[in-house]
Amino acid sequence: MTEFAPPNSETHREMRRQFARLWNGAEKSVQAYVFSLVPSFHDAEDLLQQIAEEVAVRFDEYDPQRPFEAWVIWRAKLRVIDHFRKAGRDRHVFDDALLDSVASSHVELAKTIDDRAEALEYCLD
Repeated sequence: MTEFAPPNSETHREMRRQFARLWNGAEKSVQAYVFSLVPSFHDAEDLLQQIAEEVAVRFDEYDPQRPFEAWVIWRAKLRVIDHFRKAGRDRHVFDDALLDSVASSHVELAKTIDDRAEALEYCLD
């Protein structure tokens, strides 16, 4: 964890840059995770925005020794669980084991998707 830095400090600007870079790398995986579990497009979009806001606010809690994407997917899982608890009457409620399994799969798939995208880009060049 880092100490609070005043909004105009270089440390604060660097943290914002680091967050933006890491979020850009993880956003597609988080989006795929949320959209694979939440049947309503609008609910999934709202959740994705809430997740982005939450991880931005909690970025100082992120341990840079661990994978950012896994941390964000974990936060997303908690947000999805909360969404389904609030919508408890909905027949599309998934249990925690399924949400864990899907989260793990998305983290693993993200690694191969990046490799495939790089290979495709190389071939197209």
